[in-house]
Amino acid sequence: MNIELKTYLAGAILANAPILILNYLLLSSISLSDILSSLLVYGVCLTTSAIAGYLVARKLSGNPLKAGTITGVLSYIIYATIVASFLPTDTWDLASFLGFLMGGCIGSKILEVV
Repeated sequence: MNIELKTYLAGAILANAPILILNYLLLSSISLSDILSSLLVYGVCLTTSAIAGYLVARKLSGNPLKAGTITGVLSYIIYATIVASFLPTDTWDLASFLGFLMGGCIGSKILEVV
């Protein structure tokens, strides 16, 4: 397997771990309104994807925005696949999609600023 692909997959898996734990908690024990849970999911996706986008862009030399975007999209693909397979929720979740995509881009841009 290519080192770039391994790096993107590692970043995507890193971004998915906290949100999958949060989804499990939201489904099992925490009772929040739909808007509040969507905001929480968006914030966690944005934060974890920004961290992953930053780390992937730092590891790979080249275009940081490309690295962040690919990390964000791949994170959502993995998230949607796992959620559709194991959790009884909707697959298309705009809050998580935007959080992963924007977080990856923001994380890669932080690398350029710092």
